[in-house]
Amino acid sequence: MSNYSLSVCLTDLQGSQVQANQQGKQFLLIPIEDADLFVSSKSGKVYLNLSMWEKHNGPDQYGKTHGIKQSLSQARQQALGEAAKNIPFIGSAKEIVPKNTQQQQQNQAVYQQTAPQGYAQPSYPQTQKDPFASTNNDLPF
Repeated sequence: MSNYSLSVCLTDLQGSQVQANQQGKQFLLIPIEDADLFVSSKSGKVYLNLSMWEKHNGPDQYGKTHGIKQSLSQARQQALGEAAKNIPFIGSAKEIVPKNTQQQQQNQAVYQQTAPQGYAQPSYPQTQKDPFASTNNDLPF
């Protein structure tokens, strides 16, 4: 199972705006109804439902392999009609590859041996061992 790094542009949500207070601290204001956010009746928490899909034309210039759009409620989809299909693309994602995994992949490519140019790569039948491999296991070290 893969892990992904996501990036979502919250200012692309319907009705959102950035405002600053008197001290210059910025706030993001998102109208719950306009942005079609879900408020839990039990906890009072506010949720943004998203859909993520793999891009068919491969990674973009930043290595992003997935796109993200807001998943609208059924009521909102019905209210918007055909316009619901034009919900803006609000984010993207790419798989998180741990640095040690990247290093192992690079090392495998560097240390992979190939036959010199003009020579055939040796091939041994699956049942036969390498004829040059040492069978002497009585080494003192």
